[in-house]
Amino acid sequence: MSQPETGDKVFAHIDREANEYVKVLRKLIRQQSISTSGLGVEECAKLVKELLNENGFRSKLIQFDKGAPIVYGESRPFDKEKTLLFYSHYDVVPPEPLDQWIHGPFESKVIGNKIIGRGSADTKCSIAAYILGAAAVLNVAGELPSNIRFVFEGEEEISSQNLSACLKERPSFMKADAMLWEASKISSSGRPTIYAGLKGSLYMDLYVRSARSDQHSLWAPIVTNPAWRLVWALNSIKNGQGRVLIEGFYDELEEPGVEEVKAMNSIEFDETELRRTFGIDEFLNRLKGVELVKALVFDPTCTICGFNSGYGGESIKTINPAKAVAKLDFRLVPNQSCQEVLKKLLHHLDKGGFDDVEVKVLRMAEAIRTRLDSRIVKVTANTAQKLFGSKACMWPMSPGSAVPISLFWNLMGIPSVSGPCMVHPEGNAHAPNENILIPNYIRGIKHLASIIMNF
Repeated sequence: MSQPETGDKVFAHIDREANEYVKVLRKLIRQQSISTSGLGVEECAKLVKELLNENGFRSKLIQFDKGAPIVYGESRPFDKEKTLLFYSHYDVVPPEPLDQWIHGPFESKVIGNKIIGRGSADTKCSIAAYILGAAAVLNVAGELPSNIRFVFEGEEEISSQNLSACLKERPSFMKADAMLWEASKISSSGRPTIYAGLKGSLYMDLYVRSARSDQHSLWAPIVTNPAWRLVWALNSIKNGQGRVLIEGFYDELEEPGVEEVKAMNSIEFDETELRRTFGIDEFLNRLKGVELVKALVFDPTCTICGFNSGYGGESIKTINPAKAVAKLDFRLVPNQSCQEVLKKLLHHLDKGGFDDVEVKVLRMAEAIRTRLDSRIVKVTANTAQKLFGSKACMWPMSPGSAVPISLFWNLMGIPSVSGPCMVHPEGNAHAPNENILIPNYIRGIKHLASIIMNF
């Protein structure tokens, strides 16, 4: 049987099984798996393991002393030349605020052509698509053209501690020639959107403490105000144009290559709609067009995510606060190591006379970028174009970050790309009434099957 004939038969099989595939996803959504509280996490892991078994794959739960198990699966026989790895997570964020859901967040209701429920878009749809898409190829062709590995964790929403331990202690489970991570998006005009990388994130708390407790503000002339100290320290880190002032911060940066500039021109980016969404008149430094996209994708930066000190209630309370805390997020690009940037920041603070500022690192996720001419990126983009009938929006790097993808890249060196394309712009991930469109979900299963057949 030729490859086009196989593809047609696989797609026909997926269409015939579409109703059953919807039932599978709804069952996954109904099983709670909230990693912040642990509610239902163990049960969901077992459910995913059963789904792998039912579809002809070997599976096991990798347990740890605490936290959520990793669900590992693989094709059998495992004897092909190349190996594809599919990563996703079965844990979800809490569903609150509950009063904003039109149905219970774990009822998994179907309304029109939508499945509504926590985890539908982020990202139980990708777990179902990976397993069912691979099983469709296996059922029709009788074998898979490459080895398949599945790695589904239950702690992505809380920093992937067990995945990090597993990658360091059992690397043989995770070896692969390429990897797909989670479900990718569909633009508002219906174009598939693919990410070939992610920015890094160095997230921290900065503390200043000056006294045992808050005092009346009459003592301000003679007792240090930590809020001012922290404001002055932060002011030394970044200027009004958004440029980071830490010595050596930009030393390792590379200009985007020809292929990456071409890819940026393909990105669908509705500036007017985004300004309307944010309620702003213009973007920082009045950026527009390709320069705006280039800044979003390739510029590293530093963001104050929160600041807390003193009294923030109604009316008046005259105090000189005893402590101040700021939450700081550095978004980094390839060649900028989290450890090196942290080292440069500490040197910057000491050199500027801010040795009273304490730094507590909360997250490190290194930047990753897979070459756009790599096999997995080209196959994912080409198969998406055939399925959607339009050229993919190819992001050389997502402005966002993800600890688990960073771990795979930096510990295993696996070329990675997002896919399959399924999630629509109003999918409401992490928000009330999270949803997936059923036609997109079924097409996502076809996309995954196409990637397997063409890799």
